[in-house]
Amino acid sequence: MQPQRSYEQPCLKCRLEGVLRNVVYLLLASLCVACSSLPGGKPYETDIDRLEQALAGQPCPGNLDSWERRYRYRGHREAWVDDVDERTIQFDFYEAGVSGFVPGRKVVGVWEQMLYSGPGQIAFGSFNRETGAVSIDHCGPNYSGDPA
Repeated sequence: MQPQRSYEQPCLKCRLEGVLRNVVYLLLASLCVACSSLPGGKPYETDIDRLEQALAGQPCPGNLDSWERRYRYRGHREAWVDDVDERTIQFDFYEAGVSGFVPGRKVVGVWEQMLYSGPGQIAFGSFNRETGAVSIDHCGPNYSGDPA
């Protein structure tokens, strides 16, 4: 007859700490994988220069120095999938001096779109990097408040 071996069972607290540590490691690893696979860098300054040159002759927005100008690639979200169209640069302009907007260029990530419903002038549209075509979807007063 063989002697019976004695195995010490870890305490409940120790087992829970081990399980929790493994869960945290798995979560961190999955976040790293998700972040590294997210599409969407930021538009190149040279492309934004081309866009601003194309807008130079337009009566609206007019003088670009009077706007806070935000540029990003076009993005589309559907069913948990992020799609980025780097052929198209979206632009959003906000009247400088109103609601804290300051004149100048801001290049932002795809998903850094800002929704603004306050007073002042706004302009938004898109620029096709391949053709150089600019589309101004709106340029003028921003809607704010209830319709009269």
